[in-house]
Amino acid sequence: MQEDIDYIKKLVKERLRAMSPDVSFSIGSYGDFTRDELIMEVDKNSEIGKAVIEMQLTFIKKMPQLLSKVQ
Repeated sequence: MQEDIDYIKKLVKERLRAMSPDVSFSIGSYGDFTRDELIMEVDKNSEIGKAVIEMQLTFIKKMPQLLSKVQ
């Protein structure tokens, strides 16, 4: 189970690192964060980090549906 969580965190952090460091993200009532701040939040397993993980997993799960609309 912990291996799965570690893999998911690694996946999310790599997806964030693929984005420009100049990008800013607004996370609901938590405020605005840089890419690197979000990576740190994922590492800390904070509420913000957990929200980022959930958002990324939701996007990944919906990706096949999104791609089928483009083709």
